[in-house]
Amino acid sequence: MMSTRFSMESSLFDFGRLISDHVNHASTRLNFNEKSEDDGVALQLLCLRFQAIFKIQNESIMLESEKAAEQKLTVDQMIEVLMSEESSKRHIMEKTIDKIFEEAHKARVIQPLTMMNARLATCDFTLKNPFDSCKLHKMKRDLDLLNYKGVRTFFKQLYEKMTAVPQEITPEQREFLTPVQELLLYIMRRDSNVIPALFVATEINNMTRQRALMFSRVMETATQMENTFRPLAELSYVTARSYLFPIVAHPSFVTTSQLWKLDPSCTIMTHRLHLPFRIELYSPQSFALQMVIKQQRNRDAFRSMLRSGGRDPTKMALDNIVLFMIGNAMLFMERFPSHSECVSSMWNQITDALNTLLGYGWCDISRFISVLAKTIHKSEYRRARDEVMWTLLQNIKHLRNRNGDDFNETLQSIAAIYSYLYEKEETSVMSSDCPLKMVKTLSAACLWIDLSSGTEDSLPPPSPFLATQIQFITGSTNSLPTNDKTMLAVIVNAYINSSTRGDLKQAAIDSLLFKLNNEGVFNLNDHKTFNNFSPFEYELLHALGLKGQAEMLIQLLTEMKKIFTVDPSTILPSPAIIETAARLACMSENEKAVGSQFARVVEEGAKEGGFRSPHFLFIIVEMISFRCFNLTQNSRANVITGAFQMLLKDRLDNNPESQGKGIHLLQSFVRTQYDLYSALELLVVRLCSWLPPTDSISFITNAVVRTLMANKYHVLVDGSPPNFYDILNFPHDLAKALFVSYLRSSKLLGQEVPFELLKRINNCYYWSHSQTRFLNEKLEPNPPNFEEQESKAFEQYIQLVHRDSTQMRGLPEQAWPDYFKDQIPPDAPVTLLSAHFRNIYNGRSTTPQERTAILSTLKQMDVPHQISAINSFVDYLAQEAKKDKESFAAACSKQLVELLIIDEIIPIDRFFFTAAFTARSDESTLAVLSLVRAVVRHPSYVEMTQQMTSLPKIGSSDFIKKMNELKTRRRTSHASHHRIHDIQPSYYGHPLLKILSSTDTLIERALQLNVPDEHFKELVDAFSPLYRFHPYPLTYCLSVMHLLYGHTDDRDVLKEVDKRQQILKMRPRGRMMVLAVVKYDAGQCPFSPQFVSNQSIVDDDARTIALSLTNNLVATFYIGHCPDDSLSADPRCTPSFYSGDWRSSELSPQGHALYSIACEILASPLSNEVLGRAFINILYMEDVDRPLLYLNAVSLILTTLPYNYTHFLFDEIISLFGDPIGHLSIDQIIMETYERTVNRKRATRVHTIIALSQAFWHHATVPILISFVSRFEEELERRVKTEKDLFLSLHILIPLLQRIADAKEKSHIDRCFRMVLLIYRLLQKIAVHEITKEDAICDLLYHFKYMFVGDFVKKDINEIIDSMSDSLKRKLKFIVQSTEGKVNEDHDTSERKDSVI
Repeated sequence: MMSTRFSMESSLFDFGRLISDHVNHASTRLNFNEKSEDDGVALQLLCLRFQAIFKIQNESIMLESEKAAEQKLTVDQMIEVLMSEESSKRHIMEKTIDKIFEEAHKARVIQPLTMMNARLATCDFTLKNPFDSCKLHKMKRDLDLLNYKGVRTFFKQLYEKMTAVPQEITPEQREFLTPVQELLLYIMRRDSNVIPALFVATEINNMTRQRALMFSRVMETATQMENTFRPLAELSYVTARSYLFPIVAHPSFVTTSQLWKLDPSCTIMTHRLHLPFRIELYSPQSFALQMVIKQQRNRDAFRSMLRSGGRDPTKMALDNIVLFMIGNAMLFMERFPSHSECVSSMWNQITDALNTLLGYGWCDISRFISVLAKTIHKSEYRRARDEVMWTLLQNIKHLRNRNGDDFNETLQSIAAIYSYLYEKEETSVMSSDCPLKMVKTLSAACLWIDLSSGTEDSLPPPSPFLATQIQFITGSTNSLPTNDKTMLAVIVNAYINSSTRGDLKQAAIDSLLFKLNNEGVFNLNDHKTFNNFSPFEYELLHALGLKGQAEMLIQLLTEMKKIFTVDPSTILPSPAIIETAARLACMSENEKAVGSQFARVVEEGAKEGGFRSPHFLFIIVEMISFRCFNLTQNSRANVITGAFQMLLKDRLDNNPESQGKGIHLLQSFVRTQYDLYSALELLVVRLCSWLPPTDSISFITNAVVRTLMANKYHVLVDGSPPNFYDILNFPHDLAKALFVSYLRSSKLLGQEVPFELLKRINNCYYWSHSQTRFLNEKLEPNPPNFEEQESKAFEQYIQLVHRDSTQMRGLPEQAWPDYFKDQIPPDAPVTLLSAHFRNIYNGRSTTPQERTAILSTLKQMDVPHQISAINSFVDYLAQEAKKDKESFAAACSKQLVELLIIDEIIPIDRFFFTAAFTARSDESTLAVLSLVRAVVRHPSYVEMTQQMTSLPKIGSSDFIKKMNELKTRRRTSHASHHRIHDIQPSYYGHPLLKILSSTDTLIERALQLNVPDEHFKELVDAFSPLYRFHPYPLTYCLSVMHLLYGHTDDRDVLKEVDKRQQILKMRPRGRMMVLAVVKYDAGQCPFSPQFVSNQSIVDDDARTIALSLTNNLVATFYIGHCPDDSLSADPRCTPSFYSGDWRSSELSPQGHALYSIACEILASPLSNEVLGRAFINILYMEDVDRPLLYLNAVSLILTTLPYNYTHFLFDEIISLFGDPIGHLSIDQIIMETYERTVNRKRATRVHTIIALSQAFWHHATVPILISFVSRFEEELERRVKTEKDLFLSLHILIPLLQRIADAKEKSHIDRCFRMVLLIYRLLQKIAVHEITKEDAICDLLYHFKYMFVGDFVKKDINEIIDSMSDSLKRKLKFIVQSTEGKVNEDHDTSERKDSVI
């Protein structure tokens, strides 16, 4: 193609010289009044030569689009060169070129558009030479030669040519342009119908300089054209779009993040599918950004909302939002100095948000400091001066280029900020007892020391007061105050970024860490450790600053790993060190250091040379499992990948040489260490079960799918554990637990499970009927003969149990290991535990020798076989309990508790895990639940639970100490048992803490299987005390009830019983579960009083409850906002459940409120319709302050609920058609909005429902929207009868269509086609009557064609258009015409530049 282009360019270059020579000769003869017939002959020869050049080019192998582009480029270059000749020859040159191109078009060697463009290119729009009016009339006439795409291209080029017209023209020159004006008007007018009006309006808006609008008639026509599109812009615009913002914790935030994509350089949120005639589409979304930045725990939101690439921090508005937050926080401190907790949280969030934005490159530190100086100079707020300097100190690390003029200007700005804030220098009282306060007081001095490193000449001299503080700090560095932790923290902040005095920072950190180990040695669970239970307090850790915290954590972990690697038998780190590391990991973004350290340990363990730090690995695993719940996405990926690597069993069949090397040594070690294996398994379950739904789906799909084997496995039915584990390379029960989480997450988000994945899941697992109903209806339930197979296998298994129990009674205990190792065939299930249980069930007590023998037998197996033995035992109990659940459970409870709690032969967490995930049928699950209830009602379990409830919260200074005391008491109370404690070093672990992930599933299964109320209450009451240690109670409650109440069917109930009645019957148990799981301190209840007290609620209470819940959510929007209307404390600033620092909590305040509201609604005794309409009624209330915030809040609440809870919204929308809009005109339906009506305190039902539906589309997931589309297809054709109904339906459908298309999910593109066809059918139905806004509807249909459907549904559309009136058919003729290309290739309204219209 390059050679073809070169040959054509060279040919046209030579041809251009021929034209130039011809014009020169003709011009000379013209000057002497000579005429020659040779001129005509020469011109004909030129025409033939030009045609020959293009014929050669047309015969080359080239696509049509490439050919057209090639022609245009070369022709433009040639004409540009030729028309640069002197003006005396221009007229002849113009006629010559026009003639050549006309003849070439007649010979069909060039396209009509090429001829028209050539004619246009020869016109002199600088007006130095007059126009040839005849040529312009020809061009107007020849427009019929072009298709509508060609007319659009010609119109665009004509518009661009007008930019060359001088700004000031004479009347004569204006007269020259009259033919051009007529040509423009002819194309622009609708009655000409040479181009869709949508193209005209779009091109007018896309022009940067619209010189053509200097003509009054063109200006009037263009303005009229744009005005005719304003109704369509109103239809496609989402009401109150500027006031909608997401909550990062919303379950569907990640899936809807495409809607919130912003360009950081201008913070404009444009939708390529909107009609570009609504100015609000192009205004900065500062309010939405501000509300997201103010939300705690929002780091992942920035990557979702802000586009990367091409960022220029100096042009961004994000730093202005942070500046606004700083000013607001300063004002808050002036007005409410006593609200210390709220103030501290505000400044923490500001500091973290600024650090995140600077780290991503979305703010410029120099510009930020410069504007901050100007802002503070204008204000008179001084009370927050220490907080401002502290914020600057934490983020000054981003000032990397510390030289040049820009740096000097930044120093001057910092000096100005100090002089403004400390204008009245007052003596501050500092105390080492308040580290954070003291460090903040000295933050200005620390900042000066940081900036003076190597730049003393540039930094302005400090004031006397500041110089005294600087001297106080530098004087302390001569001899480090090792006994003063607060001064050490000050030194860390002062020298954290220093390249010349970094040794001072390191020495201060070393001195701090030394204090965590400088105690005696004592035994922690039979492991030697330093006797220090006093971790650094949170205030001291906060005083270290963001970078100081990260460096201390990395140093802690690195030193621990180094110690264990050198000497695996070394003394364990003190509990103070472990808790300090955990606290550091939970602060800011430091948890990524834990994840990276974990991944590094796995990598180094996999290297040749072996695995030398199991203790350190166990400590890291336990820390992540019990303390670091809020890992970043990358850290979670590192941890899960590393854990999977160690749990897998790589097959070595194809590479025998790799045995004994690398990762295989690591895997072999883990598979022989039950405690470590179990800890890794617990880590994976906790991370994958309690992840956000989108992350859960991503991780499980990527990490687990490849580990599935090809066949189902059942301990009793499917035979051999040894042979089975030779095939399987992953723990089977763990994989099923993860897939249950995956299926639950998919159901929560409404996502379809890929067919191949679902097929593999069905091939690998047995699924009960209730699981297929609640998890995924495409799961294959157990075959009809499954119970028969299971019973038959059980009969064979019980014979083995009787045989082995008899042998165990006859053999001495020391012979048991050999018996089970040599005598039992390798393809038989392990009966050790079942046989022993049979003996004690028949009255034989367990002696210490027997317990030792059983543990020895288990220990000689690898871990998967030990788990298989426990699984077969639980299946054995389930089969026995099926005969008579309650009787058998009561009879065996003593023996079961002896195995689980007293003798600890079977770890209790493994028993609960097996009970939760290995039952293959609903009957087996019910039997297992009866056994679980027998265990939890036993006094031994109750006593252990009471001991656990006496422990302080995890993370408190006394937790590890009290936990160790509890374990010591248990060990001493069973002196004859040598395995009542953990083999691995355990700081946080406890059997009851490990069962939390299993109790979640047990309670969920009890709800699904509709167990009796008293049985369910027994389970909930038994597990309730443990949920104070649950890291994600609200997330768990919402996911379970969303799955349970959102998906019911008639298989549970008689056909005449309504599904909604079924839901109402389940809700009391839901309330019981929510209140048992969600713990809260006094005065911080997130639920309504009626819900907590279980008052009798009637439908009339619905509005009060809805308003109370919505107020809770709206109150969180005001956190960090200082009210402007009062000098007294505003109750909106401190919602009842707000507890200050949310950095280590489950959710942000906004997410906490949203999840609490959703849980209460799902467990409320009120029906969906009553509660739903109560939320809608809030939007009608005249006394609601800032109703647009309430609109966003209500839509967020409704989109958090299952689809079944949104039926009322569909009913409300459908009810608007007909009489409710009879009193409204079409213009009122289109142009009137909820925003305008609420400003006049006259919100109407019609516009409220429209606004709520559009906000709902914006926050909801695509699958929920698809379900609305299906119902609209059924109802609208029946409901829409008038033109008013049609435009009302467009108000609902167009934003919905845009929302589905914006999601860019290929699997749902057919829904866009179906929606467009639905609109065509509605128009066809209405078109039998006269349509008053025919042009507007036609423009809308053109918009649909070029934005959504292209030619994909052309056949269906053409059939509908053929049945319409002649007027409509004439206006829609370009839709009927064939278009080349696909959707969005022919027409693009995504870019809109400044318009003067």
